[in-house]
Amino acid sequence: MSDCLFCKVVNGEIEADIVADDDAWTAFRDINPQAPTHILVIPKKHIATVNDLRAEDGVLVGELVRAAGKIANDEGIAGAIGFSHPFAPARRQAILLASRIGRLI
Repeated sequence: MSDCLFCKVVNGEIEADIVADDDAWTAFRDINPQAPTHILVIPKKHIATVNDLRAEDGVLVGELVRAAGKIANDEGIAGAIGFSHPFAPARRQAILLASRIGRLI
């Protein structure tokens, strides 16, 4: 989507501090971190909302979760991480974000 901030990161139109990258997802440091470690793990496929996930996206969601766990381990913050899906309908953003109290990844 041309108006999606995260699609622009994936397409290289917006510079980002990429932490890890795969055919299906990209992980990068937040430009306005809310914790010492704040990394966003996003799908390369544009998904406007959780309601737009299809059955075939189950593999992608699993890859995002595994990536977040590996990145958390690599960053030295492995442990009790949780996942959320913030959604801003005006910008049609899709992001899966793994978070932890006191720290975000």
